[in-house]
Amino acid sequence: MSTVRARSSLLLLVSLAGLSLAVVACADPHFQCPDGFVMAPDGRCIAVDAGLVPMGDGGGLVDAATQDAGVDAQIVVDAAMPMIDAAMPEIDAAMPEMPDAAMPEIPDAYVAPDTCGGSGAACGSNVGACRRGTMTCTMGMLTCTGAIGPTDETCNEIDDDCDGSVDEGVISTFYFDGDGDGYGVTTTAAMFCTPPSGYVSMNGDCDDHVASVHPGATEVCNGVDDNCNGQIDEGVLHYYYPDCDGDGFAPSSTPVSGCMPPPTTTICAFSTRRWIEMPVPGTPATTDCMDLDATLRPDNVWYVDCDGDGYASVGARSQVSCFSPVAAMACSQPTAAWTLTAPTSTSHQDCFDLDAHAFPGSSYFSATPFHPGGGAVSYDYNCNGTWDLQHPSGGNGTCTGASILTCGPGPTWVGNVMCGDAGRTLTTCSWGPTGCAPSASMPAVSCN
Repeated sequence: MSTVRARSSLLLLVSLAGLSLAVVACADPHFQCPDGFVMAPDGRCIAVDAGLVPMGDGGGLVDAATQDAGVDAQIVVDAAMPMIDAAMPEIDAAMPEMPDAAMPEIPDAYVAPDTCGGSGAACGSNVGACRRGTMTCTMGMLTCTGAIGPTDETCNEIDDDCDGSVDEGVISTFYFDGDGDGYGVTTTAAMFCTPPSGYVSMNGDCDDHVASVHPGATEVCNGVDDNCNGQIDEGVLHYYYPDCDGDGFAPSSTPVSGCMPPPTTTICAFSTRRWIEMPVPGTPATTDCMDLDATLRPDNVWYVDCDGDGYASVGARSQVSCFSPVAAMACSQPTAAWTLTAPTSTSHQDCFDLDAHAFPGSSYFSATPFHPGGGAVSYDYNCNGTWDLQHPSGGNGTCTGASILTCGPGPTWVGNVMCGDAGRTLTTCSWGPTGCAPSASMPAVSCN
């Protein structure tokens, strides 16, 4: 057995079972095995002889042929270690000291190789929240130790997923809202995880000084774009048409638009002048026939008045027209005309449209009746449904009264009379030289 001492490193030659082995016990952590030796996992340098190669499982040797055949012929050097360790004091005493100057300096940065072939290398990334680690060899496998890897991105102003972007996909846009209506100005956009005071998520406010103005607000007629859609007073403008005679119709189809009507003095000098308000632009329902006469309206309904007394009978023909129609009438009376008085009630219905004296409210009295048809006769010239005597009846032909002011009664039929009676006495009291005296006449009894 022979040994070589070199800077606290020991080379030991051992002969076991007929095989020549050289074992170097390496106490120096920077020592490298010399040529022809390999370092075992426990730090010993093992030399091979007679074609033996080291096993990778703890320092055994096996011939190449056996290794190729897959048969374990390992010779465990560890079994010889107690005998080698017992000889170490004697070997150390026989080893001459070598001067330090003869030993080459080994750099401090030197790193002994590991069995995984990559231990100590940097691993991972330093981008964003990630941090690098170091490759370590554990059980023959390289592992990245101490590294901090990526996580799901959250809104926290940190690049959690280590892709070089901060808060991508999770940060939100907010807008400054100066009037507190819940809508901000588009040009004030800013990105935040949590919005600061005064910022909101909705934008599009077109006047950030008026809280009633914002997208979705109700548009009112005020000359302002209340709902911020780029239009002013859309759908709420008023359209005004001039009406000089005040009949509710305008002669013009061109309105004046606005929220308030213009001064009426711009229409005409009539006291009835006014502006007609319409909800939509365009010609009013019907244009006025003549804006200087309120009776001439486009919605006038004319009724046939056969006797020309201004009243039509029930069921009379009618026609809508600004002016009195010229169409043929339903009667042939020479006095026939058209009237605007609708026969919609008894107070407006002509009870006999062939006699101009007979109409509602007539004051005409006659002892001659009219003939409404069917052989009937009537004295109801005022169309009130009754026959009214022109003078009261039941008098006795006498008069009373001490002065012209109290002389009476007025004309009175003596006794009871009926419409159309003849030969009856009518007493009339009058003041004369002899005082209040009666006078008598005998006209036919007139009625209305």
